[in-house]
Amino acid sequence: MYASDEYVLLVGLAEFRNVSGTLFTGLLEVETGFEALQQIRIKVPVTLIAPWHLPDMPDGILFRRILTGGTSLPTVALVDSSDFSQEVSARGLGVTVVVDKDIPPSSLGELIYHLTDVHTVTGT
Repeated sequence: MYASDEYVLLVGLAEFRNVSGTLFTGLLEVETGFEALQQIRIKVPVTLIAPWHLPDMPDGILFRRILTGGTSLPTVALVDSSDFSQEVSARGLGVTVVVDKDIPPSSLGELIYHLTDVHTVTGT
């Protein structure tokens, strides 16, 4: 896997591949928590965005490994709004931003834009 100098790591969120029609030049997508940890060992992203519950790392394990492992980076957890315990756990762990997993792609794109200095380009 390759990452640019500054990049946002998007984990397990293929449905947001082309966030609101804007291509982020520094957006790296991986499918699993394990792949995310491998990528972070290569180069720490400027922001990590992932669901709280990943198939290979349920119940926030990815966030626990990152935030308790001494890595300091902004994190965005997408939680199930019907499961209040996910939000409480994420906030208690120190996740930077907690949002509903049903966030519209355009809103996620705006969030990425405002959280990072990763430049965007328009067009294909």
